[in-house]
Amino acid sequence: MNINKVNSLKIKQWHHLIKKGNKQNIISFASGRPESKISSIAHKKLVQITKKIINYKNIFDYSSASGIPSLKQEVLKKFVDVSNIDVLITNGAQQAIKLSIDALIPLKGKIIIPNPTYLGIELPLITKKANIFPLSLHTLSKQQLEKAIKNIRPHLLYVIPDFSNPDGKTLSLEKRKLLAFLAKKYHFFIIEDQTYRFLNYQSSLLPSIQSFDKKSTISIGTISKIIAPGLRIGWINASHSLIEKLTLYKEAEDLFTPSLNQLIVAEFLKDSKNFKNHQKKIKKLYQKRLALLLKLLKQYLSNKFTWENPKGGFYVWIQGSKKFKSQQYLHKALKNNVAFIPGHIFYYKNPQYNNFRLSISALSKSQIKKGVKKLTKIIMEKNKIP
Repeated sequence: MNINKVNSLKIKQWHHLIKKGNKQNIISFASGRPESKISSIAHKKLVQITKKIINYKNIFDYSSASGIPSLKQEVLKKFVDVSNIDVLITNGAQQAIKLSIDALIPLKGKIIIPNPTYLGIELPLITKKANIFPLSLHTLSKQQLEKAIKNIRPHLLYVIPDFSNPDGKTLSLEKRKLLAFLAKKYHFFIIEDQTYRFLNYQSSLLPSIQSFDKKSTISIGTISKIIAPGLRIGWINASHSLIEKLTLYKEAEDLFTPSLNQLIVAEFLKDSKNFKNHQKKIKKLYQKRLALLLKLLKQYLSNKFTWENPKGGFYVWIQGSKKFKSQQYLHKALKNNVAFIPGHIFYYKNPQYNNFRLSISALSKSQIKKGVKKLTKIIMEKNKIP
């Protein structure tokens, strides 16, 4: 079967699992959406802001394709660690990814992606008929990575450096510097997806890849995980010349991001004290949930499985023996009202089947406790687990 048909089926399976997980009676470790309690933290402030700005003159008129200046300024202040950089406001991070792919690689162009990685990168690449080269960026040595890039000669490289989806890993400082150096040397662009960057719980943030090379690096961000996903506000940070090019693609796609949504988010970010308090609250909640999940995994699964302990984000990537196949346990898990994502879904080529992803974003602590107990019983029953 054609690999793109295989991946289309895989994407359908992913959507099916997310849809199943969104049902009320399901304990969903599958979803990466923020749980309603998290969204409610920002709700009161967002309502106040909306009431305040709803009568602004021209709020329902056309707007600039690159974004409202006040929001762009706040994005630069709150989320960017590089000077002399420009901003394009987008309808979420997913549009930012698509615009970057459309603008920066030709039809059938070459792109390097991590293996495994965020599944949402695949559809824009498939529609572009891109040649996709999955690489294990964390495990390759400096020499191996440079050799691979030299042989492939990519137009683009995509990476989530901080608390990655799906495996929760953080790219080392050494690798960040190396990727920036190689982008200059071999003349390719880097999409640095910062969706989870500001959900750091136990550590200070490493410098962005863009801080080592702002000419070749496009950084992508979003408020979806930290304020509210329904507002659909994301952004691209890049050099002025790149933003000019990307803005033309944005205009062709949808003209501009809704003005009302942009102004709401700009006002929310402008109140720095409130935003800092908001960040502290959501980080505290997520950190407690992640710590609980890791504690329960150690209690129930440490003799048969391994995992890294992420210092931020939503995800724990669990690996079993080579004989373990997570897909075999999915149907029974769903019948018992527990959802998770089998690991093979996150590989473009050469999938591994002995792993799975658990997410804490949409669950309360009581649901995490109940869900881990159910899941453990299912996968360990009758000593079937290899």
